[in-house]
Amino acid sequence: MPMSSPSPFELLSDGTLSRRTFLAGAGATALAGVSHLAGVSHNAWAQAKTPPKKEILERTLTTDDGRQLAATYYKSVKGKDAPALILLHQQGSSRLAWKIPMVDRLHEEGYAILTFDFRKHGEAGGGEKLGAHDYVGMVNDLETAKAFLVEEHEKGNLNIRKTGIVAPAMAAPIALVFTAADWLRPPHDDAPTFEASTPRGQDIRALILLSPNENLPGLGPQPSQAALTLKNPAFRVATLIGVGTKDKFDKGMKIARDIHKKIAGKDGDTDLNLFSKYETNARGTEMLERKLGLKVEDHIVGFFKKFVYDLKDEWRSRKSRLRS
Repeated sequence: MPMSSPSPFELLSDGTLSRRTFLAGAGATALAGVSHLAGVSHNAWAQAKTPPKKEILERTLTTDDGRQLAATYYKSVKGKDAPALILLHQQGSSRLAWKIPMVDRLHEEGYAILTFDFRKHGEAGGGEKLGAHDYVGMVNDLETAKAFLVEEHEKGNLNIRKTGIVAPAMAAPIALVFTAADWLRPPHDDAPTFEASTPRGQDIRALILLSPNENLPGLGPQPSQAALTLKNPAFRVATLIGVGTKDKFDKGMKIARDIHKKIAGKDGDTDLNLFSKYETNARGTEMLERKLGLKVEDHIVGFFKKFVYDLKDEWRSRKSRLRS
């Protein structure tokens, strides 16, 4: 179903990222109620025992500048408890790069998953020449993808507060800029205090960068500033940066280490910020081929389990209290 979303560049229009901190309140664990079954008919009981059906749905997302993006949505059976993942593709690829066993595994475990074609890729115009404005537009593409998930959140199909992103190669600087903007986005002005206000961001809790590019035309200093912004301890964003030791991209290992150091504040790992290297010359999603035996898939699944799936944030509506 076509949809549109606001641009995240209201926060970035001067080419820099504000250091103002917006904290998202942690939710309490929801308690499950016990149903009273007396008097329930046989048919109603049978229906209640039928587990929800997993679905894989094809969707079209519409950006605020009119781009049509083909998307695949893996709907979860966990409802308001479902964590969400956005899986991005690298340059010259498409969402079809995620037609791999790992995605089926994550879907089976209860994640709601969204993949989509960036503008001028796949069904969204694959083969068209890319310009600097297109890379800027890709941040809006990602904003549109999140807006779709917010709609699913409001339908009770997932918990947007438990969202993770995988961003290979080209998608890495896009995801960095988007994630920093998401954490800097102020809440709705619908309550006397910040803590009581309805949040509009602070939802990306885990970010995986595979063979990350350092920057893209049109983004200027924003990816670097975004990495430094995520260093703020108030932004509890877990990061995993993975790269091949024989990365085919010029200075690929150095770029990955530099990004990690900006976020972690040092060369080594922290509780939230991890760095993994793999003995391969594969890049990005290429490293997920099981025949390579790199264990990248297991690292991704374990990382999201710890930093997304196991979060205890309770579901909360994202609609402003001031909306009629």
